[in-house]
Amino acid sequence: MTECVYENIDEMLEQLISETKEILNKEDIFPDSTLTEIGIDSLNVIELIVACEQIYTKVTRPEELQFDEFTTIQDLHSQLIELSSDW
Repeated sequence: MTECVYENIDEMLEQLISETKEILNKEDIFPDSTLTEIGIDSLNVIELIVACEQIYTKVTRPEELQFDEFTTIQDLHSQLIELSSDW
């Protein structure tokens, strides 16, 4: 994935969904899907974190990110926006 500049946070969510689909080789993932529902495992979490680092480049407090098997893609996105500077 190449680093992109996003015009708004909706584009970032769409990119997160796109990257998650690619990681899991799935056609449909929705923002309200939980990590368990979409089949994220411990290896996929690492890939997802790398994708998030590339999409959400202005995260200033990544250690405050909290997620578990019940976290949705939208929850993850919202936390990353909240932890970012300039949004």
